[in-house]
Amino acid sequence: MQEAKFISEFEKDTQFEGFLLAKTAEIRTSSSGNKYLDAVFADKTGEIGAKMWDTQETPFAPGRTAKVKGLIH
Repeated sequence: MQEAKFISEFEKDTQFEGFLLAKTAEIRTSSSGNKYLDAVFADKTGEIGAKMWDTQETPFAPGRTAKVKGLIH
């Protein structure tokens, strides 16, 4: 199977690694009190939400390109 290059090509339970535009990035607190990053990334085909668990800081700034690696759910 060919690796997805754009958000519109993402399929459930597949991995992605590439560069996306960070639209938003906020540190939030879970119901158990742990900090996590809640973000939205975009490319020319759409947007996708993302979470990074157990983090205290935002590793990128909104409006900038970020290297993203994760599992699509």
